[in-house]
Amino acid sequence: MLGVDTPHATAAQDYMFERPITFAQGDGSSSAGRIDLYRRGAFVLESKKLKSGVHTRGFDGALLRARTQAENYARALPAAEGRPPFVVVVDVGNRIELYAEFSRSGATYTPFPDPRKPRCIRRYGAQLVSATPTPFRSWSSWRKSGAEGSTTKE
Repeated sequence: MLGVDTPHATAAQDYMFERPITFAQGDGSSSAGRIDLYRRGAFVLESKKLKSGVHTRGFDGALLRARTQAENYARALPAAEGRPPFVVVVDVGNRIELYAEFSRSGATYTPFPDPRKPRCIRRYGAQLVSATPTPFRSWSSWRKSGAEGSTTKE
């Protein structure tokens, strides 16, 4: 449907579901986590299936926590891999939120394509419906535009 490879586990862990991640704690200890879907140099995706209504504080709070979780995963990736330019938060069957940070330093991820509107995609199913017009058509068009080459790694 999307014309991309299927995520799969490899030793490189570069495109997979449930990618293991280690969080280094300030006291020298560590804790483990798993990224729902990861593609090196592209994105960290955190998915949820929320039970709250889409227009409630509980729903907004849950999506904000999912975004924070995804950003923490992005920042916990090994420095040699760099940080992904996109963080994606999905409420399965209801909403997709897309955030970008093109310096790839792990700084603040902002709503993409419009920083004033955090809800990039309102609903999805057979067809994605964008809440805002965007020149960003696909991952491959972003890569072809040279945007990927203009980023820096830590």
